[in-house]
Amino acid sequence: MREKNKPYPEQFRLQMVELVKAGRKPSELSAEFGCHESSIVYWVSKYAGGTPSTIAPTANEREELIQLRRKLRQVEAERDILAKPCVCAAPARRFKSPRAVTTSGWIAHHANEPLPTLGFPSKSKRYTP
Repeated sequence: MREKNKPYPEQFRLQMVELVKAGRKPSELSAEFGCHESSIVYWVSKYAGGTPSTIAPTANEREELIQLRRKLRQVEAERDILAKPCVCAAPARRFKSPRAVTTSGWIAHHANEPLPTLGFPSKSKRYTP
């Protein structure tokens, strides 16, 4: 804890103002550097000419912000496209169970054979075509 009589150095105050301009919140800075939040807000109003919420970015910063937001939208769209499953890459295979086939020709042809298992056959009952 700082003593009450010692003021913060000018360089420290300017550094806090620059961090607020960069987008950090005064509450985060007060927890990190050990000074009071109201002091940071006061320094911002004194040195930057406004409160932390009213400091506007410059024209160059606004242009860069617009470009970065466009790029972010593009990258998010690409990510969403890649996240969707591709139907053409791996077509779904549908197997019919022999029990589901009801044509008389199939039943007559395979009447004497045991029905195949769907999956891994047990060791005792192996299907051999």
